[in-house]
Amino acid sequence: MKNRRAQALVEFALILPILIIMIFSIIDFGNIYLTKGDLESKLSIAVDILKSNADDVEQLKTKINNSINNDNKIEVKLVFDDTNEYLKVSLEKEVKIITPGLNLIIGYPYKASVERVMKYVKQ
Repeated sequence: MKNRRAQALVEFALILPILIIMIFSIIDFGNIYLTKGDLESKLSIAVDILKSNADDVEQLKTKINNSINNDNKIEVKLVFDDTNEYLKVSLEKEVKIITPGLNLIIGYPYKASVERVMKYVKQ
């Protein structure tokens, strides 16, 4: 009877670290998914600001930063193409990874980013 208990304890000790890593990985990927969803909603606000204004690009970047950047951790990039007709709007935020070893695979901190290309017409 003691043999079976010891065997079960050893098997549990071998499986426990794998189980913990899987649970923390699920939490990390959920956090990344949540951050990307938050960035997508803030990106639509940024695009609305760009559509309604025809100011200088630096002034627009400041307006976007003031309206969406509550915690000052979102990086806003506005890049024109070669013809100055299309504008690429991208938002980027760092997500800290808590799973040991996962940071080696996807990078630490993971940079969640979303972008949209729009036709920019100066009024």
